Amino acid sequence: MAKLCATARLALGLVAVAAAADEQTCADGGDSSPVSQDGSSGAPSSLGQKGGSNARVPMKTDSDSGFHARLDRSIWAEQLKRSVADGAKHSCESDVVSSAFNRPIGLGNRIHTFAAHLLLAVYGGHSFSIFNDTSTGKDDMTRIWAMHFENSAGFSFCRGDPPPLGNKVKLDWDFLNGHLSTVDREYQDDFKRFLYPLVWTVNSNTWNRVHTEWRKAGLDVSRPYVGVHLRRGDKFTEASPVEIGAYADAIRPWLESSNSGGRARQGASLKDVVGEELGARKIEQVFLCSDDELAAEELQTALGNRVRIVTPNARPSDTKTRSYDSEESILGVITAVEGLRRAHVFVGTASSNLGRLVFFLRPKGSRAISLDRGGQW
Repeated sequence: MAKLCATARLALGLVAVAAAADEQTCADGGDSSPVSQDGSSGAPSSLGQKGGSNARVPMKTDSDSGFHARLDRSIWAEQLKRSVADGAKHSCESDVVSSAFNRPIGLGNRIHTFAAHLLLAVYGGHSFSIFNDTSTGKDDMTRIWAMHFENSAGFSFCRGDPPPLGNKVKLDWDFLNGHLSTVDREYQDDFKRFLYPLVWTVNSNTWNRVHTEWRKAGLDVSRPYVGVHLRRGDKFTEASPVEIGAYADAIRPWLESSNSGGRARQGASLKDVVGEELGARKIEQVFLCSDDELAAEELQTALGNRVRIVTPNARPSDTKTRSYDSEESILGVITAVEGLRRAHVFVGTASSNLGRLVFFLRPKGSRAISLDRGGQW
C-alpha cells in the first residue's frame, strides 16, 4: 500500500496553507492562500505523467502565452468528469491526490486547499483523488467532510500511508492562481464558483441541524438580513484588524450607490456600511459571526435598537488547536458559512479564509463587501 501511495506524495498540502489560518465559530482568517511548495517558476508541471491521459500543455507554457489556451468554460464540466473518472481508476497513483484535510488548519483553509487541488487537476487535465489518512486514528476527511458534505462529484479515495512533509513536486499554483488572476480574474473566479459547490454542499442531515441552530439563534431566514463576519482573536498576526466602527459604517452607506461593485467607500466603517444597507432595504436583523463575545454588544450599540443582532449558538471547543474534536465546533463553522452565504449582503474581510469561502459560495454579482485589501476578494 505504501508503494501504491507513493504518488500521494503529490497530495500533501502542496498547495501550501499556513497553519496559523483558522476560524473560530464563524471566524476564520488570514492570508493563507494556497501556494506551490517549490518556489521555482521555470520547471514545467510534473503532473499528468502517470495517472492522467488528458493532460494539457505544461502550465508554464500556458502562463507564458498569457493563458491563450485556457480551458473553455463550455467543457469545464466534461473535464471535471474525466479528472474524477481517471482518479477512480488510478486511486493513489492519480496525478493529484488531495490531502487538504490531513493538516491541523482551519476548516475554511482546508476547503480552499481542497478546491485548489481540484482546480489544478481539472484545468490541467489531470486525474484527481482524495487522500484519506487513517494512520493516526483521526481521519478528518471522513469525520468532517464525508460526514457533513455531499460527494456529488463522486470523488474516489486513496487510503494508505500518509505522505511525507518534504515534497518538492511543483503543482503550478504560482502560474494558475498568480498569473491567471492578473490575465483574467473573472475567468478564475468563475472557475472557482463552478468548483466550490463540489467541495462544500452540506448533506441533508447537517442541513437540518443548521436550520435548527438558526432557529435557536433567532434568525428568520424568510426575511432579508445582513451577514457579518468579524474575526479578532489571533487575526492581528495575519492582517491589520478592522475595528467595529468600520464594520458598522459599512452596512449603512454602501448600498446607496448601485455602482459600488462590492466595495465599501474609502474610510467607511462597518457601522456605516451595515447601517445604510439596513436603511435602504428596511432590514431589521444582522447575522453576526465572530470569535469575540463583545462584538454583538458593540455592534448593537453602534447601530441602535432598530436592528436585532443575531449570533449563532454553536461554538468550537478549542479555538487554538483547530482540531475540531467536537461536533459542536464543526457545526459552528458550517452554521456560520451557510448563514453568511445566504445573507442579502455579506460584510467581511478578504484576508479571512472564511470570508473568501463565503464569497465564492455566493452567487456571482451578489453583494459582498470586503473591509480590507481595497475591497478586492
